[in-house]
Amino acid sequence: MRTKIFFLSLVLIGLLIVTGCAKPEAAPTPTAAKEAETAETKVSGYMTAKQALAVAQKAVPSDAYPYIIKERSAVLWSAKFDGTSNNWTIVFYAPSQDKRYEIDVIGGEVKSTFEGAAPSSPPNKLPDGWMDSSEVANLPEVKSRCSGTPEGSYFFGIYATYTAEEKATWQVGCGESGSQITIEVDAVTGEYLGP
Repeated sequence: MRTKIFFLSLVLIGLLIVTGCAKPEAAPTPTAAKEAETAETKVSGYMTAKQALAVAQKAVPSDAYPYIIKERSAVLWSAKFDGTSNNWTIVFYAPSQDKRYEIDVIGGEVKSTFEGAAPSSPPNKLPDGWMDSSEVANLPEVKSRCSGTPEGSYFFGIYATYTAEEKATWQVGCGESGSQITIEVDAVTGEYLGP
């Protein structure tokens, strides 16, 4: 009996030494944190406009540029207040082919593509430095006007203008059916442009 207790004591002491000497877990590196965020996006399928654009760009010619990025359905809003959605449509123009491409990114993956005739005049590109949908969602005007709206009752869309100057506006819709409002802001500066 004493031999068993002695032996069991040695095993327990050995385990304590081994677990006590184990290296502590290292803090996640920025790359590991980014990989974890990407994995989370793939699981939930919710992503910002720029994340959806990165997915969609793989499905179009290299010279194609986006001029519209919007939540897929302008009628059935499903975006979250943080500016993410699991349903994006990105519309590209490819000058080399003079064609328009509509790419649906659903759940973090390209689900459908449409190739068609180009607009009658080439659209402007989205301007450099345009704000992502998550940044737009955090603008004070958007937050105050949309406060109290239930999650999943938002719409986000960025549209390049057809003017001589390359500009774009974000349209943010919020509210439940019958009481929806639309807010328009400059896509680069975030300046409130009106309802």
